[in-house]
Amino acid sequence: MTLDFERLAKQLDDLGPRLRERAEEGRARLAQALDTVRAWAGRPDGLRERLEAASTSWLLAEPLGEPMDAAFPAPPTPNEYVALASDGSHIDVDRHSPISCYLLNMGRVRIRYGSRPEADLASQPDLAFEDERLVLGDRSDASREDVLSGNLLAALRSVREVELLARLAAEEDSGLPTLALLDGTLVLWGLAQRELRGDIKRVLLDEGIIRALDALKTLAGQKPIALASYISRPGGSELAHTLRLAACPLPQGQPPRPVDCKRCPREADEPRPCDAVGLTSDRPLFAALLKPGQRSAVFRRKHKVPGSIEEAFYGQHSVAFFYLRMPDDVPDEIARVEMPLWMAQDEQRVALLHALLIDQCRRGLGYPLAIMEAHEQAVISGPEREAFRRLLEAQVTAEGLPAASSGKALSKRARWL
Repeated sequence: MTLDFERLAKQLDDLGPRLRERAEEGRARLAQALDTVRAWAGRPDGLRERLEAASTSWLLAEPLGEPMDAAFPAPPTPNEYVALASDGSHIDVDRHSPISCYLLNMGRVRIRYGSRPEADLASQPDLAFEDERLVLGDRSDASREDVLSGNLLAALRSVREVELLARLAAEEDSGLPTLALLDGTLVLWGLAQRELRGDIKRVLLDEGIIRALDALKTLAGQKPIALASYISRPGGSELAHTLRLAACPLPQGQPPRPVDCKRCPREADEPRPCDAVGLTSDRPLFAALLKPGQRSAVFRRKHKVPGSIEEAFYGQHSVAFFYLRMPDDVPDEIARVEMPLWMAQDEQRVALLHALLIDQCRRGLGYPLAIMEAHEQAVISGPEREAFRRLLEAQVTAEGLPAASSGKALSKRARWL
């Protein structure tokens, strides 16, 4: 055992009192934040003007026509519907392996509910080891190339998940209301806009996630499809940031000055004026505003700093979201539901999404059943990862090629002390 619990215990002794102190601070901030939400809920135009004029680096939340403090009960669930979901996992390129490759494993689910229940669950592995699939170049600069690993491979997996969901939606011919679900966010986080050049931009965006979202939008015009991505226990804080701007004391005078976070009057190490409403995430707000089964207002994410991938490339697919509280017959949780802007602007489709998600969470004991099953199809367990490594080494050896791994990798398999 390498973790020294005796030394750690001394540090943990200080944790309890600090947690109690932070909890008291959090309750006071939450009360102020709720007052601010209610004060601005009836002034949407004033809030929109303040957000538009503000100079800040925070991501913000702009209400899409519904009051900020709104809470909507779930509509009735259709007697029959179809739930589609896709999810993926991967084994990254490993420089200690005898061969450079990556493995994507994509899980898909189709479940029909009602008078003719049925389920189709499957997975599909995809092994890439050819140079043209491992390395993406830049046609404008022959000296530029990027290996599909790390953040780029994670982004590719996200793209494949959306593409798979679009194929499932295209194949759906039941005519029933259809819930199309992804796990996590719709945006390719972890990438900088400067990385999206040449073939990377083509594969991940132009011919990747944007094309797949275009296809889903077209299908939604032909079929009763409700598309969303689902985030359990979210850490998003766009509305919390919006409340900071709403509570900022700087806009004074006639006409009022715009909020400018670079001109904040605080001294070094002192609290900011907006810290009175400063919550670390949106989750406590909606835990206070929503009753079991209700959803919040729909918000659009607003960027104030140029250069985001979403702002530059997503267009009509830019992210809107609402928060959802679990019904009272499952463990209590606040979830975040993201959807493309075109989906969020359709009230009937948002209502259908709300109803079907509540039903899915009931069936999944607090988490959408279709996503849970897609994850189970996609996940690559620890023993499977080890078996994959051994299969690679056996295949290389069978071809009479050197299968030696690195000294570091070998040392981890055989500890001497």
